[in-house]
Amino acid sequence: MNLRNVSIIPVMALMLLAGSAAATNCIVYAVDEYQMPVNNAIIYLDDWSHRLGSTSYNAAIGRNCWVGEIAEGLHTLNVKWDGVARLRPPHEGSASVDIAGTGTERITIVMHKV
Repeated sequence: MNLRNVSIIPVMALMLLAGSAAATNCIVYAVDEYQMPVNNAIIYLDDWSHRLGSTSYNAAIGRNCWVGEIAEGLHTLNVKWDGVARLRPPHEGSASVDIAGTGTERITIVMHKV
C-alpha cells in the first residue's frame, strides 16, 4: 500500500461521520381522527416532492409507524392514506417539524378526510 492509498482511508472515515451527523433517527406516526395509527400511509418530505416511505407495523415499537432518518433542519412532512376500499374515504395531513439532531424524534401527523 502506498502513501496515497493510506491517506484516503481517514478522509473516507471523516466523510462517513459527517454524513451520519447530518440526520436524525425519527419515528413518524400517521393517525386518523380517532388518534389511531394507520398502516400503509405514505409519508412525503417537503411538499410531496420526496417520498420517505410508508407506515407499517413495527414489532419493536408495537404500533404502525415509519422509522428512518431525516436530515436536520425545518421540514414539512405530508402524509396520504387511501383508506380501505368502500369503507373509509382517503385521508391527508401535514406537519411542520424542526429536526434538531438530538436523540430520536417522535413525530405524530394527524390526518383528516379529504
